[in-house]
Amino acid sequence: MSQVLITSNIKISSYFREIKTFIQICRYWARLEKLKEAIAGLLNWNKVIFYHDNARPHVAQNVQEKSPEFGGESLSYPSYSLDIAPSDYCLFRALQRFDNIDSIGNNTEKYFNEKPKKFYNDGIMALLKRWEEVVEREDNYILP
Repeated sequence: MSQVLITSNIKISSYFREIKTFIQICRYWARLEKLKEAIAGLLNWNKVIFYHDNARPHVAQNVQEKSPEFGGESLSYPSYSLDIAPSDYCLFRALQRFDNIDSIGNNTEKYFNEKPKKFYNDGIMALLKRWEEVVEREDNYILP
């Protein structure tokens, strides 16, 4: 399991856990607190928009209530739409398979740090195009 926070210019933070590890809401909350600290250091930061899947820790009421503390909001994630998640079409597509959690963390950090700002900007802009496609088709999801 991974959590990666990106902006249109940079990767801010990433977090990796053992595969098939259950994520408790309180742990996700703690990650949000660390995220808040990382965001506070950014210049010209106007608004945070959370875009994540519908996993229980992400949509729990107490987690949703935390969004305003960041000066942001949560963007609804259409069901069955894995292909409009930036992590799927932008961040992780080029990564190889790994045998253990240590190799994932080490290689992925290196991968993200080597990416130019344009890589992150293109990923966010692609999200806008994918959302437009969902709206135009009047669907809740995009078929591959």
